Amino acid sequence: MALRKKHGLTQCDLAFACGKGPQSIERVENGKFNSTAYYLFELSKALDIPLKDLLDF
Repeated sequence: MALRKKHGLTQCDLAFACGKGPQSIERVENGKFNSTAYYLFELSKALDIPLKDLLDF
């Protein structure tokens, strides 16, 4: 969520940018969805950040 907000995106904006539904973005952010590597790759492309930045926690 912090990365999305840092880029000034709503859940709907991010969902549209990576071709997903807003509900799936919400589930990922809340830890209710086990993402695939490809799903995370799509998110990183939409956020214009390296994939490893999504995995740094």
